[in-house]
Amino acid sequence: MKIKLLTAATLLCLLSCTKNSPAHDDMVRACIDSFAVHYFNFEFSRAIPFVTPDSEKWLQLAASNVTQDDLDLLYQQEERAEIDTENMEMTINDSVATAWVNVTNFLDMTAIGESGKISKEATFCLSLVRLDDKWKVKMEGLPRSEKRNRDAGSDGI
Repeated sequence: MKIKLLTAATLLCLLSCTKNSPAHDDMVRACIDSFAVHYFNFEFSRAIPFVTPDSEKWLQLAASNVTQDDLDLLYQQEERAEIDTENMEMTINDSVATAWVNVTNFLDMTAIGESGKISKEATFCLSLVRLDDKWKVKMEGLPRSEKRNRDAGSDGI
């Protein structure tokens, strides 16, 4: 009987260690939401606290490519870019995470040297890493809209 109880307790402990707690998932979600709201509304300096130190150069690049035409188009918009965190799909491990985020009503600047245009909706894949017990977006380039490969499987929540 003691062996069965010990085995059950060990299994429960292992399951609780490998499954992310709701608080842990909320930390990832909050980082993504904060970064995306600032990034897609062209508040690049406000996005800095939510990225890794190496990612700051990508925010600087994005900011340096904003033209007056882009700003005029942004100011004409009645609504700001919105991020859908309710339907966000995430895969989280101990120190890395990936999230698919839907963004609506944002200024899409896909071509350098050309004026941006308002995009109604797109999906972006964001990578995160855990640094000093905080989650940060790791940029290896500027976020680009992508189609999600639904056949790849997911541990999304």
